[in-house]
Amino acid sequence: MKGNPERRGHMKQRSFRLIAVVFLFLTSLACALPFGAPPATDMPPTPNWTMTALFSSGILGSLTPEPEEKIEETSISTLPPTLTLTPEVIAPTLTETPAPTFTIAPTTAVPPTAAPVRPGPVALAYFTNQPPVLDGNWDDFKPVEYGAGYVTYGAASWSGAQDLSSSFRLEWDNQFFYVAARVIDDVYVQNSTGNYLYLGDSLEILLDTDLYGDFYANQLTEDDFQLGISPGLYGVSGVKEAYLWYPRSVRGTRTQVVAASTAIAGGYQVEAAIPWGVFNLVPAEGDHYGFAFSVSDNDKTGTSIQQSMVSNNANRHLTMPMTWGELVLIR
Repeated sequence: MKGNPERRGHMKQRSFRLIAVVFLFLTSLACALPFGAPPATDMPPTPNWTMTALFSSGILGSLTPEPEEKIEETSISTLPPTLTLTPEVIAPTLTETPAPTFTIAPTTAVPPTAAPVRPGPVALAYFTNQPPVLDGNWDDFKPVEYGAGYVTYGAASWSGAQDLSSSFRLEWDNQFFYVAARVIDDVYVQNSTGNYLYLGDSLEILLDTDLYGDFYANQLTEDDFQLGISPGLYGVSGVKEAYLWYPRSVRGTRTQVVAASTAIAGGYQVEAAIPWGVFNLVPAEGDHYGFAFSVSDNDKTGTSIQQSMVSNNANRHLTMPMTWGELVLIR
């Protein structure tokens, strides 16, 4: 380490020169390597210039965007003005025209020309300016009477005219339909009321208020009425009652019906004033209605049973109005 000091100084200078040359050499190599930063003058004008050029040229126009890219929805209001929305045209559906339905029953107020009257009997009700006194005596009725002696139920229990037979008279005014009946009945029994009133001695009136509309009807409708009248509970002098069975929609006791009865030799007499409102009617001279008058009989004391029935119409059938006769209002 001991030597010439001047020689050692020259060696240090040569070492510094060598290091400087190597540094410069390495620096020049770094500028030529591929990972070096490009010159500032070679950078594109915008960061996305390359992708913008590709889409504008159509090269990537058909590519599907990445899932995270949002696509704006186009509403109808932003469609090109030449586009019009045309509603879908649906071809009409062809349906087969059904054959016409023919109604047998006439619906007019004119009697059918093929059958001007029903085959049953015709009863006349006479207009009165002097309402009858309701006391059980029919002498103040017009003396025109109709027989009601045809057995239409319980023939096996019927023993003859003295067992059960009857006749009746009819009048009317603008407020009431008046009925008077003379009944031959050797034993009077009436123990029932209300819906079971017919299970004892009693009267029955059938009235079809739309005769020509139901002329050929074989079933009851809302314009067909069945009204029962009890001459007296437990005896002729007992409480009177009227009960409507049909129409079923309005069935029930009819307290507005006024009745009176009295005992006679071999039977009893009954008078009744029935408001036209019970039949939902406003009467007029010349009106025709379907009609039947009947009487039920019970001869078994202490029981409730309908043993037999007699009627003015031999062919009476309750549920077939076309088998009823007719009622005509006259002056």
